[in-house]
Amino acid sequence: MIMKKLNLWLFLSLFVAAFTLSACGSDDDDDKPTTATLVGTKWYEEQTMDGHFLNYVTYIFDNNGQVSFGNLQEMNDGKWHKWTRHTYSYKVNGNSFSWGNEEYTTSGTYVIEGDVLKLTRNGGGTNIIQLKRMTGAVLNKYNNAVEGYN
Repeated sequence: MIMKKLNLWLFLSLFVAAFTLSACGSDDDDDKPTTATLVGTKWYEEQTMDGHFLNYVTYIFDNNGQVSFGNLQEMNDGKWHKWTRHTYSYKVNGNSFSWGNEEYTTSGTYVIEGDVLKLTRNGGGTNIIQLKRMTGAVLNKYNNAVEGYN
């Protein structure tokens, strides 16, 4: 009788352990591309010439349907300055985007993989731009930068 109870407990323990371990499988899809919204995000790319850093080119997608393209650069006064070169209206539909105004429009698709945004623009030959999410030191420089170019 004791042996039957022991075998029953052993069987139940193994069953519960097997069920628990099978539920602990990795369902992480972190390495797969995701399509997340561009709304309210800030991105940048480093602009260099002959291997020397020049400035950051910024892409700011606000919550009101406007995307601003600008620069973030350390100037001779020792301060970081930011300024906007162009602002366009933008729209997002799934992983498709478009931005423009009455004179200029571009469209394409995008994918966000972690902190990297890959824009594939259509027209006149496909153009791929890879941007980094504005975080850490770059975001701090942007948030504390002087408005305008001197």
